[in-house]
Amino acid sequence: MGARDGGRPPGLRKSFGLFVIAAAVGFALDAGVLTLLVRELHWSPWHGRFLSFPLAVTSTWLLNRRYAFRGAARRDGRIEYVAYWAIQLVGAAVNFGVFGLCLRAAPALAGWPFIPVAIGGVAAMLVNFALARSTVYRAPASGGG
Repeated sequence: MGARDGGRPPGLRKSFGLFVIAAAVGFALDAGVLTLLVRELHWSPWHGRFLSFPLAVTSTWLLNRRYAFRGAARRDGRIEYVAYWAIQLVGAAVNFGVFGLCLRAAPALAGWPFIPVAIGGVAAMLVNFALARSTVYRAPASGGG
């Protein structure tokens, strides 16, 4: 990000590593808030996700924009944020689907919601990275013209 890389976007491996770190922060926020809501405020895991998930998405967008996809971010952050949310909703369908399957298969996990959040999160993370890199943060086509 300095003189060494000229401010260029990171390569695939580094970008994915930074994306995983942002995802870990998002997971900690999502799972931490959800666990607090479930255990301390007695919310259902489903209702809690409607608060914890948007917090996690916003935090990962900020981190990914600054680090994993630097140099590929759009000038208008509002448009980028909406596009990022669209991708996250695809990932959320994967995440919530796996989350629901976990709770259905093992109802005792309702008391430990971070476990199904983690399982769903790993599946969604892979989908989200592929979509983000190929759409919102796609490298500009280089060509003469």
